[in-house]
Amino acid sequence: MINKIRVLITGVDVGSVGLQVAKSLKLENSKYILYGTNIKDTYVGRRNVDFFRTVPSANSPEYLDHILEYCVENQIKHIYHGIEIE
Repeated sequence: MINKIRVLITGVDVGSVGLQVAKSLKLENSKYILYGTNIKDTYVGRRNVDFFRTVPSANSPEYLDHILEYCVENQIKHIYHGIEIE
């Protein structure tokens, strides 16, 4: 069995770079487990990743703690930022 690469993609929403990254990596679905975050819980965000979590805005003081916690909980080693503010 091949170990899949766990990847977090932030800002997974309509029209975002994050969404395009998720769609691209999903084409290689045998290689990756995709985790996504966004400030809104949208259908578009959820359907393009395997696991999804809402997080505070990137300019919020709590943002980084939420991202790091999500990565530790899920043993995520790779992160793609999906919006410029990050």
